[in-house]
Amino acid sequence: MDVTPILHTWSTSVRFQDVDAYGLVSVPTLLGHVHDAYADWLATIGMPLPELLARGDVILPLVHAETDVQSPLRFGDAIRVVLEVASTKERSFALTHRVLRNDAVGSLVARGATHHVSVSTATRKWVPGGQAGARRSETFFRWRRTTAW
Repeated sequence: MDVTPILHTWSTSVRFQDVDAYGLVSVPTLLGHVHDAYADWLATIGMPLPELLARGDVILPLVHAETDVQSPLRFGDAIRVVLEVASTKERSFALTHRVLRNDAVGSLVARGATHHVSVSTATRKWVPGGQAGARRSETFFRWRRTTAW
């Protein structure tokens, strides 16, 4: 069995503003937590999202997201988001995510995937990671090439 190495793990707790009138976390809010884990991962590899966006030459937008919820989350629940690499290409990459309860059991709350592409802000076209002088994007793609996924 092929095991995908864990790329990044991020933990948080469900806040009051994360729940709806029924006291449950919605799918968009759950995906927001996945995005927070992604932003935290970018910061750990030297590409904080605010700096990446401020540079303005190349961005790595989300173009597709999916998640399957297995059990509900409520206010105060501690969770752990685990990111793993699903695929990498010259101009794109896909990450899978698992949202787990951050307790002794670590039961599965949701699983899914996000797909990101490298886009030039000047042309609004997909570009290879290093095109358009994107030092931060080059850092990501260089990191990608030297990291065993």
